[in-house]
Amino acid sequence: MKLKWSILLYHQKVTDRSVVMLALTLLTFVLAAARFSTNPEWEMPSVEAATDSLLCVAHRLEGIPYRYGGKNETGFDCSGYTRYLYQQIGIDLNASAAEQYKQGIEVHADSLQPGDLLFFQNTKGRIFHVGLYVGEREERPSFIHASSSRGVVVDDLRQYYFHKRWAGAKRIFNP
Repeated sequence: MKLKWSILLYHQKVTDRSVVMLALTLLTFVLAAARFSTNPEWEMPSVEAATDSLLCVAHRLEGIPYRYGGKNETGFDCSGYTRYLYQQIGIDLNASAAEQYKQGIEVHADSLQPGDLLFFQNTKGRIFHVGLYVGEREERPSFIHASSSRGVVVDDLRQYYFHKRWAGAKRIFNP
């Protein structure tokens, strides 16, 4: 098809090179769009696949030490950890826990899904900690986070410390 258009334009003695380039560019976009719409290999990954990847990376990083301001596998702070996880699936989160709290869609505690971000507040109501909900573990709602005393760990969300400081949850991607 590309060759036919080139020959047709040549035989019509089109001398303006920009017209020819525009026609070829448009043809390329049309052919690319047709390929994307008919080739299942080009489909976006499902939310389930993205969540599975997110959780796989999250658990692989268990045991990495805490490091204030840390945002890579040599050490993480809480928001550096969640930001790093989401970067692995192509989603950019803000740098701090308080800024991450401004992203996503609010989720009620009864509707949590693996991959949701969980936020905790201090006694003044300021967001100071974030973790990632991983689902039920031993029949308890659990989340993984970078603990300042234990590094990347999984904890029971119902522990008094976290329950008392609960601020809310956000869903970053929706099915």
